[in-house]
Amino acid sequence: MLQTRKLIIPLILSGSIAVNPPSVASQTDRVCIQDLNREIHSLLHTPQREKESWGIVVERLNDRQNLYQLNPNKYFLPASNAKLFTTAAILLKLGEDFTIKTPVYLKVESGKTSLLVWGKGDPTFSKLQLDIMAQKLQQTGIKFLDELILVDDYNFSHNPINYTWEFSDLFFSYAVPVNSLILEENSVILTIKPSKPGEKVKIQWSDEIAGRQWLIINEGMTVAEEEKQTLDVYPLRLESVLAIRGNLPVNTGEYNWLLSIPKPGEYFRDSLINILSKKGIIVNKVSLINPPDGIDLRGYNLLLEFQSPPLKELVKKTNQDSNNLYAEVLFRYILYPSDKPEDSLEEILREIGINKEEYRLKDGSGLSRQNLVTPKGIVDLLVAMANSKYGELFKESLAVGGISGTLKNRFRDTTVAGKIVGKTGTLTGVAALSGYLFPKNYQELIFSIIVNNSLEKNRDLREVIDRIVVILSQLEDCKP
Repeated sequence: MLQTRKLIIPLILSGSIAVNPPSVASQTDRVCIQDLNREIHSLLHTPQREKESWGIVVERLNDRQNLYQLNPNKYFLPASNAKLFTTAAILLKLGEDFTIKTPVYLKVESGKTSLLVWGKGDPTFSKLQLDIMAQKLQQTGIKFLDELILVDDYNFSHNPINYTWEFSDLFFSYAVPVNSLILEENSVILTIKPSKPGEKVKIQWSDEIAGRQWLIINEGMTVAEEEKQTLDVYPLRLESVLAIRGNLPVNTGEYNWLLSIPKPGEYFRDSLINILSKKGIIVNKVSLINPPDGIDLRGYNLLLEFQSPPLKELVKKTNQDSNNLYAEVLFRYILYPSDKPEDSLEEILREIGINKEEYRLKDGSGLSRQNLVTPKGIVDLLVAMANSKYGELFKESLAVGGISGTLKNRFRDTTVAGKIVGKTGTLTGVAALSGYLFPKNYQELIFSIIVNNSLEKNRDLREVIDRIVVILSQLEDCKP
């Protein structure tokens, strides 16, 4: 039995818990437009909801007629709904066919051979590309590198960790450092297994090179199968130290913790050197640099150049899977490399009618708790993108209810399955869902639903949101 745990604190970045269809809404009901306010009011005006903050906007897409609103202009933590702004802006700035290129240069001069790899932040870069790099050198007959130069682009390297992220998030794979020499999404899996009762648990890394960056204090014990499972992993101090504590019954399957790689540039370096060594290529000297004024490439020839999938695919991965690393890379490409005011996030979105007073973003993924967005601002963005040349592409980048992405396990066996495309968002005490809805007997809707300041489980908050969406899917323009 394989059990995977992405985190050990009560924070989930994208909702994917299955909803029990009978608890969501009746499948035979219809909801008249004039009754919509009453239907939603009955869900939100309960003792469980009274201390929470809810923001909702529902409009018809074709004429923007407002059908329901609650606190439309109030600021809320958007969680991963922030990715809607990031992906919209990057499409408008760079276009759907833009790719992130990683050039590799070779210089042979005065009997010395130098290899230069210039990272540009491709989040899809893997060890496969490193192997191709080594094979290319093999084909050229090179067996010795006097110097390996790795360029961690300054636009990424000078601030790899967002200063507004919470300390407890920084150890896990949803909050990895964002650099330009990304490898295997800058994450690694720590697997913990039981051993014999009375002995410490076993640990194993998916990548030993990455695992070396962590100091593990293993205090976890294997216990008899009838004892309670209390095993957990705790980050310690500001260093790369994890403590494993608690009990793991002997009959329990393995547990996986998805962790960040604290120093991704060094991981890239060590992994490349290891692969080169296996190909019989010796490296004499390594330099990991991030010069703010660029690199002097005189004497270098382009050996090969890797390209990421086109931007439309990166945007789809960002939105459907709620991938934070992808979002943060795209956010950097919005901020850099241009210093032109017209290339800023605010100006890009202003061009399609989005008022900068409707949002304040401190990151591109939504992990920051300093982000603020209004439900109206989200709906304005969804309408603007639907009416842009990227309208269909943007919709296709979103998760589909009951089918794909973070909505794959929601709305199954309901009237909404396959009829909603949207972006989820979840932090502790925060849940959100915004997108496009295609009711059976009504016009296409755009909506944004956000709840903040809750002590309820995220699963319960998502169920309330899903009940609202099912109600919207049953809308009809009833005739008297």
